[in-house]
Amino acid sequence: MSATPSIFHLSSPRWLIKLGVFLLFMPALALFFLPIANIPAAAGYYGCEPADIQYAVMIYYAGFAGFYPLEKRLFRFFAPKPYLLILCAIEIGSCFLCSFTHCLPFLMANRFVQGMCLAGVANLSLSMIFTRFPSGTARAIGFSIFFGALLCIIPVNNVLTADLIDNFDFNFLFQVNGFCFVPGLVILFLLLRNDRFHRRIPLVMVDWQSFILYAGFIGLFCYVLIYGQEHYWLEDAGIRNAAMGSALLLALFLLRQTGLKRPQLSPAAFRYPRLASGALILVVLYICRFGAGLTNTYFSTVLKFDPFHVSYINLVNIAGDLIGIFLAAVMLIRKTSFRLIALAGFTILLFYYAGMPQLLSTQANADQYFLPLLLQGIGVGLLMAPTMYFIVTAVPPQFYDTSTAICALYRCVGFCLSISLINFFELDQKGTHHNAFRDQLSRTNPLLKTNIQRLAGNLARNGMSKRETFPVANRLLAKRIDVQDQLLFTMDYYYGISALLILTLLAIALYPLVKRYFVGWKTKSICTT
Repeated sequence: MSATPSIFHLSSPRWLIKLGVFLLFMPALALFFLPIANIPAAAGYYGCEPADIQYAVMIYYAGFAGFYPLEKRLFRFFAPKPYLLILCAIEIGSCFLCSFTHCLPFLMANRFVQGMCLAGVANLSLSMIFTRFPSGTARAIGFSIFFGALLCIIPVNNVLTADLIDNFDFNFLFQVNGFCFVPGLVILFLLLRNDRFHRRIPLVMVDWQSFILYAGFIGLFCYVLIYGQEHYWLEDAGIRNAAMGSALLLALFLLRQTGLKRPQLSPAAFRYPRLASGALILVVLYICRFGAGLTNTYFSTVLKFDPFHVSYINLVNIAGDLIGIFLAAVMLIRKTSFRLIALAGFTILLFYYAGMPQLLSTQANADQYFLPLLLQGIGVGLLMAPTMYFIVTAVPPQFYDTSTAICALYRCVGFCLSISLINFFELDQKGTHHNAFRDQLSRTNPLLKTNIQRLAGNLARNGMSKRETFPVANRLLAKRIDVQDQLLFTMDYYYGISALLILTLLAIALYPLVKRYFVGWKTKSICTT
């Protein structure tokens, strides 16, 4: 993007411009993950399953990723000032529509529209960030700021809404989020001039058909991954139809792109191998990033921390994110090799995932997990912006729009895949451990009898009648088994992520050798022929 500082009034303070940009995109990002601030509370409020709340987040992502290629046309048509007003008006209106409903389909439709608006807010915010820094560092700093905010928004959301969810409903939270758009809108509307980022391109032959195909593919793909485990995958007719529909829409979209003079995603961009390798690294990063959410589940279900204290423990993770983001920005400005950054970031994440299972226990203090959470934040913060920068710059400048859209798509895929993997392994591994425990539970097992008698004795000493002690003791023992199932499943999943990280590190470390071998082999084959 070649933008000029003239879009702001010359007398505008730099700090006020930065504050306005921050206040613009933070409410949009907060709206992104608002439903999963407390999934059980949201599921209870809307009378639905936890999977529905997860899909409410993914449908937001589908709107964002699906609309992003088409949004470029709107961005080049409108001047920043009216475009800002339109985006904020739609965001505020959709927030208030969400605040007046308990209807899940209506909520999903509004979430999709909000995701579409996020594409515009993201593009507008990044462009305004780029204008405030020298051209040599603008893209690196802009990526670090924007994706750094995206990293921090989940724990920040949890901190801000932990008390609100206990005292207010989600309709009130949507209203608050809508009002949060107003300060950024007012500040930027006063500071912006009517100048443009680009030459105005008329809205002729806008390719809405490709948007419908692309967004439909993403929405159905996410539906399959979110609900597949719950419905036994392809054994369910709905999942089969969604999977076939997703594949059909993708095929039609790709076929349409090859026949267009100005495609939304240029097929020529996929000839560059760095684009594919960067996208794979991004998917692995997102699996690792959201896999750490099991630590919060562990705090809640095993250690019995309330949401308020869990959110404050995650402030350590936010501190790690900020450290990693700062280091990433410095490395990008200094043009450090992405391979070195990736090796450092994934190594730090490996320390977290390999070390956390050693700290998991049924009894622990919160301060035991401060260092691992800090390391996890540093690792993810160090990787996020450089990975995006690597993917975007993996192609010539004329394909930057395509590579940026690919970033949005693969972030969506990585996030959805992480949820699907957790759902799959939770059911599979927890069931395996639960069956193993049940095999040991028999009336002839002396350890079982001793534990039940001890629990019953404790209940009797606390005033419970003897007739009720043994049934209650059995229920308490069942709860302890559930806790052990959760604990062992978390350990297994973290060991699995550790294995994935080891394979990723080996692939990154050996990539130059493998590339050199194939180049030499190809050259030799050409010479012999």
